[in-house]
Amino acid sequence: MSQTSSGRLGLLPPWWVPVVVAVLLAAALLAAGRAASALPLALTGVLLLPWLPVPVPDAFLVWSGPLTWWIWAGALAMVAARLLRGPASRLASMPARGAAGSAAAIAFLIYCGAAWQVSAVLPGGDEPHYLVITQSLLSDGDIQIENNHQRGDYRAYFEGTLRPDYLRRGQNRQIYSIHAPGLSALVAPAFAAGGYPGVVVFLALVSAIGSLLVWLTAYRLTGSPPAAWFGWAAVTLTVPFFFHAFAVYPDATGAALVMTAVYALVDLEMVPPALRPPSLLRWALHGLALAVLPWLHTRYALAAGVLGACLALRLLGTRAWRSLAALLAIPVASAAAWFSFFYVVYGRWSPAAPYGNYTQSQLSNIPRALPALLLDQQFGVLPNAPVYAFGLLGLAVLFRVRRRLAVELSLLLAGYLAAVSAYHMWWGGWSAPARFAVPVLLVLGVPAAVLWKERARAARAAALVALGVSVLITGSLTFARDGWLIFNTRDGFSRWLEWVSPLVDLPHALPSFLRDGARVALLQAALWVVIFTAAGWALAWFGRRNRYDGLENEPRHGDVTPAAPPVLAASLLFAVALMAGLSLNWRIAGTRAVTATTAQLELLRSYDPVLRPLGVSFRPLATGPAGGLVSRLRISKSTRRPAAPNEPLLALGDLPAGRYEADAGSVAAARGEIHAAVGRTDRPLQGWVFDPGAERSQVVLDLPVAVNAVTLTGDERARATVPDLALRPVTLLAAGERVVEERARRAARYGGLAVFSFDDYAYLEEPGLWIRGGTPVRLVLMAERAAGTARLLIRNGPVHNQVRLQSGSWSAALALDPRGERLVEVPLTAGVAMLEVRTERGFRPSESEPGSTDARYLGVWIEVGRD
Repeated sequence: MSQTSSGRLGLLPPWWVPVVVAVLLAAALLAAGRAASALPLALTGVLLLPWLPVPVPDAFLVWSGPLTWWIWAGALAMVAARLLRGPASRLASMPARGAAGSAAAIAFLIYCGAAWQVSAVLPGGDEPHYLVITQSLLSDGDIQIENNHQRGDYRAYFEGTLRPDYLRRGQNRQIYSIHAPGLSALVAPAFAAGGYPGVVVFLALVSAIGSLLVWLTAYRLTGSPPAAWFGWAAVTLTVPFFFHAFAVYPDATGAALVMTAVYALVDLEMVPPALRPPSLLRWALHGLALAVLPWLHTRYALAAGVLGACLALRLLGTRAWRSLAALLAIPVASAAAWFSFFYVVYGRWSPAAPYGNYTQSQLSNIPRALPALLLDQQFGVLPNAPVYAFGLLGLAVLFRVRRRLAVELSLLLAGYLAAVSAYHMWWGGWSAPARFAVPVLLVLGVPAAVLWKERARAARAAALVALGVSVLITGSLTFARDGWLIFNTRDGFSRWLEWVSPLVDLPHALPSFLRDGARVALLQAALWVVIFTAAGWALAWFGRRNRYDGLENEPRHGDVTPAAPPVLAASLLFAVALMAGLSLNWRIAGTRAVTATTAQLELLRSYDPVLRPLGVSFRPLATGPAGGLVSRLRISKSTRRPAAPNEPLLALGDLPAGRYEADAGSVAAARGEIHAAVGRTDRPLQGWVFDPGAERSQVVLDLPVAVNAVTLTGDERARATVPDLALRPVTLLAAGERVVEERARRAARYGGLAVFSFDDYAYLEEPGLWIRGGTPVRLVLMAERAAGTARLLIRNGPVHNQVRLQSGSWSAALALDPRGERLVEVPLTAGVAMLEVRTERGFRPSESEPGSTDARYLGVWIEVGRD
């Protein structure tokens, strides 16, 4: 791919793949019994747009890369929905209690599975700080955390050094965490029983209960199981609630507690207290849920206040005095205790006391932060879960049918979101998107259900498409890159947008309040609103023309899926709207649509001479061996992000294993030294000197394994004379030629041997490396020239240790005394070997060496070299 869509290259599947696809499609048609059931497969036609053998608009190229799987998933889901209408109808016809229980069970299992899938990136952000408070409660019986940090209690679940998170000490000069203690106390039994994993399971259970309340509340209000299922799925299976459901933050727990009050409001809306016997225990429990909210986080006090006031006014209106007293008794007592807590600890009756003068909250932040919380591509709600638009639209529908309830929910949402938007750090730090909005987002499942119940099938079709896209985003964030796409840095470029369509620049087409500012971001957002509104009108016209425009087409009870034609039409209109919006927003942003560098890297990662033996070029149109096509690439600096001061000459992410050649453009004009490094390290793996006599063999970079990043830096002469440095793939290693499929995070060269590490358990230093104790650590060794063995010096720490080394069929077991060492020779094959090092024990320098602050758990030291 060049910088325009005319310079297209592609890899073709083997001949038998389209044959198999055709056979499967024919089988699907036969199984369906009629063509209409397989009609949704027409959606896959958009995947042909990037492959048309004529010049195409840049927006056509969006239908490539991982986004192709979305199209197939959507098409197959529509076919499956048609074929499985019977089981789906039986599910929707279950009794309400059984259906709600099924919803909770499904949510719990999915949350636990997702937590396991993304465990490599958890816990992170502020999560360990909440767990330290829990440990202080369990071990010391207090929330004074300084001694817990000094002892390193957090090392049971967190690598590295964790410093106390506080802004001011208490009156007794002790350190109290800036984070509220409520969640830490709530999860203490789970931590005592199962440690950090026990906490994750407990929080997933609490979140599942919150999802159960969404289903019950939606059903209570609408009386429609399909509407309840839609409202449930819209908020519990999508970003942002999904990834907070098992995170050690108070937000999902707060959302579950908020839903208890919303359920009570809906219940009062449907049946006033005067028409039912009073239940003082029930109202006391509702009061208890409201009372807990401020202890989870100070910002939840506003939500508790709004909900408490709405419930109290309803009870006052019916003169249910005893129920009112039961509702308010615990919150009043808890509020007194809450304010007293701040006075006892900090000497002030203010919830802002832990922050001192650093509250970062101003009303002037709201006009910028509130729309950002909804619209920002990295941290906003709607770009990460478009289905929430139907929750917001559902409020307008609810206002027509249940005005008072709509006003109450709107007050809750507007008041709380405005309050958190006043905070300068509206994005919520290192966490999944829209963390601060999570406590009130489950509420939108209720108006979403109302919209489903009250609108025509065409509107339901659009809602289903939005739900499908939102669930696909959630799934992509869960399974792609081990969960790293969930989290963003404040650079204005959404990680999942960069991943999902590598050929075109999606981040510049969606609003970023951090990158472009509020004015440009709001303009882009307004354009998207106009485009999708026009698509909605077109879908409504389609519905009227095809008699899907009224509630007379309401499916019989239990039918949960609108007919295929409106869903397919909504999907295709969404695709057209997406391409139109991308084209217009690229023009507004003044950016190149095609991103050659990311497209080329994606093509490299897709290279497989067995699965994709042929390549195709479009100008001129020709086919040939895939290896020859790959070697034509020249991968230069990406144009997606603006150039930063003192940035490297070239930085490429996720590079496959193979041999690469550094291309300085004009070698005759190039001067200076250039160094290549792998991952986040200053240690060069390879270096080259450019001068008039440089040979091409001097600029080769060999990678025996895929690496997460390669960075090329240069001295002043190189920066002045090599402005357009690039890498050219010479040969790529096929699947059977690679020693390991994982990507290396770091690499370093020790004499004639390069060492690649795959995790954070190998510490590459000088003149050797430390291996973490008690953990198997894998390394790849590569000799500078083909050699038979690599010589390693293994030196133990100050403890007795058992060390096992294994490389293929070769292994060695070492029993080492304190400070003992042993020399071993590891066999190499074609100069490369994968070596696993496992130590039985380890030590912490901070505990064994006076004055050391190194808290790493170290096993053995390795110095590498070879004869």
